[in-house]
Amino acid sequence: MINSKIIGERIKQARENKELSQRALADKLGVRQPFICALEKGLRKPNLDMTIALSEVLGASVDYLLGKGE
Repeated sequence: MINSKIIGERIKQARENKELSQRALADKLGVRQPFICALEKGLRKPNLDMTIALSEVLGASVDYLLGKGE
């Protein structure tokens, strides 16, 4: 089972490693900043397409974002 809290923590960590604000990440993904906030808080889970886009923008593997790797 995929834990949305872990996904949110991983997204936030990868975003901060890239020195991106939530708004900057949202702009790169074509979404609104509150969506990124909800992801990072574990209130929403990204669908497959969004997970792949996050992986590409953040330079992190899909496995890492899903809490499956380091």
